[in-house]
Amino acid sequence: MQEPGLDEHEWVTEWEQIEPELRESPTEALSEADDLVGRMMEARGFPLSEQDIHEGVVRWQLDRPYLNLQNSDGYCVHCTTGSRTCGVYVNRPGVCRTYDCRKDTRIWVDFEARVPQPDLP
Repeated sequence: MQEPGLDEHEWVTEWEQIEPELRESPTEALSEADDLVGRMMEARGFPLSEQDIHEGVVRWQLDRPYLNLQNSDGYCVHCTTGSRTCGVYVNRPGVCRTYDCRKDTRIWVDFEARVPQPDLP
């Protein structure tokens, strides 16, 4: 289990730097905020909604109840190896239903041209 510490402090500091930019020019600052939230979710998991829990499909971390379960590679346990598709897509967690990866540079070199990052596992 990862304890709060340096990462959390760095994330708060980074958010405090992005927040004024979001107010002044949200369109330009949104990608920075999206990147930060993505890194936080990747490092810590993400909370499941009440609906996710009641459906009983999505697996969570036993030592951190109601956070999605991740494999040792950091990917969600429902992310299939190779194709990286969602194994519980119909019942995917709420956060996955609203996440938009089109501007996620960890995934895409160029979304419009459908060019993925070459180093994706």
